Amino acid sequence: LCTMSANAIEGEAIPQEGVLENDTEVKVEAKSKAKVKKKVTKTGPFPPRRHRNNQKKSKLLSVPVDSPNEPFDAEKASILAGIDAVEGDRSRAGGLDPDIFDFVQTVNALPHAYTTSSCAGRSILFAKAHGEKYNVDWLYLTHDEVCDVEKMLVTVQSYVDEGKMSGDAWFKMEPPICSIKCRNVQRASRLLDVAKGAGFKNCGLRSISRSDGSAMVTLVDTHRIEALVAQDHKVLITPEYLGLLAASAEEKLRTSRGRFEKLRVALETLQGGE
Repeated sequence: LCTMSANAIEGEAIPQEGVLENDTEVKVEAKSKAKVKKKVTKTGPFPPRRHRNNQKKSKLLSVPVDSPNEPFDAEKASILAGIDAVEGDRSRAGGLDPDIFDFVQTVNALPHAYTTSSCAGRSILFAKAHGEKYNVDWLYLTHDEVCDVEKMLVTVQSYVDEGKMSGDAWFKMEPPICSIKCRNVQRASRLLDVAKGAGFKNCGLRSISRSDGSAMVTLVDTHRIEALVAQDHKVLITPEYLGLLAASAEEKLRTSRGRFEKLRVALETLQGGE
């Protein structure tokens, strides 16, 4: 079978069957055309995904810094009304932690941002069965910087002696954390710049709303402790070691809260939320 070449359309002689040279030339040309057609079909009328993502990013960044955002303003008013309500919120603490209250108030006073959730940091002792992730028994919890070592030791020992231990028990110190919603990406970027200047390393842009272009920022310090204290019906630590963990947790929590206070002062100095 011989395929007609482009030259044959212009009136030249059609290659005869068995002529290898012409036949090879025609097949190579047809193969090249097929490759071009395949690329066009694969790409289609749409630009590559990376180009589309860059277009979205440019569109978000082109929004004026102080452009109106009615959904953002309405949601902020609703959130702040809930914070001021007497009944508190649905968190385990039932309301704002006193040690992060001033920081939350400072952020919410900014015209282009408000907090959606926060925690002043805490030290906890909890037990969980093997393979469990969310179903845990809370043995001890405090938002104070100083832990009650004796109470923690008695609690975990009683838990083991009563035969309730079916997995692991852990001591954890978790740093303060705060989620902040900003009017747009530009405002979020400015907030992150101030946070990094205050010493926050683990902070970043978490999400961008498709509906109104608002941006969510998460601020959290890097100081933390996580230590195994009991396993399979046996307490693994001594009172002295638990005391060392508690002392280290106190120091780290104080340092983390100091970083949030440094950021709060920096935000207070901003003029008009700039």
